Amino acid sequence: EGLKMKEPQTNEAIGKVLAEFERSKCLSVHHTIGNHELMNFDRGTLLKLLFSHREDVSVDKLYYSFKPRKSWRFVLIDSFELSVERLDKDSAAYHEAKGLIDKNNPNIARGLNWFKGISKDRQRFVPYNGGLGREQLKWLHNELKEASKEGERIVLLSHQPLIPEAASCQTILWNYPEVLSLIGKFECVCMVLAGHYHNGGYVKDKNGCHHVTVRACLTCEEGAYGTMDVYEDRIVLRGRGSIPKETVYRLRVVSERNKL
Repeated sequence: EGLKMKEPQTNEAIGKVLAEFERSKCLSVHHTIGNHELMNFDRGTLLKLLFSHREDVSVDKLYYSFKPRKSWRFVLIDSFELSVERLDKDSAAYHEAKGLIDKNNPNIARGLNWFKGISKDRQRFVPYNGGLGREQLKWLHNELKEASKEGERIVLLSHQPLIPEAASCQTILWNYPEVLSLIGKFECVCMVLAGHYHNGGYVKDKNGCHHVTVRACLTCEEGAYGTMDVYEDRIVLRGRGSIPKETVYRLRVVSERNKL
């Protein structure tokens, strides 16, 4: 987070990170946007740095899906499409985000403690969180419908968690109820993989979808990372450092009725 240093180190820091990805033996590398990226780079720069391999994204659409193999679709959402951390303060998305914060958490504009006197159901409306815009929600709905018709399973990737039980009421997506309701209509979504909440968390929701919030390596001296092995009936997280050595997530059986 270069802007917090005595001397700006933003470009140097991201250069080191991207250099490590270049050394990776992975066939492909995919990124989701988080609040720390938005504090240091405008979306145009992030497009060039992180999404140059994609032809289906733009400054206003930093979300997409891909299919690593038959029957599996990975959906990467931009959970900070609506955000006051955006550097383009004249954009409609910024003004919509500011309006949501002003409406739900007046402490921000008043310069008061962000959470004092604010009910838990509104504590997510703070600057380091964000939300999905209307067009992205429509796109997500279409992705879910298409995957259901094709008999595919979906792993949804988001910087922000989509459910309080896998994080906290202060570190979740602004419009998580709407997104959670949407994915709950489709049995194809078997896992939501997120970060943002540094302590990590997990819950299996009422529809059988696994919500996995990975711990932040930032707060773990021994590191916090791992790999996932994906099978037809389970996903296995093999961790290093603060991540457990092996966690098995059993997948529900998808019924024919959900193929809308």
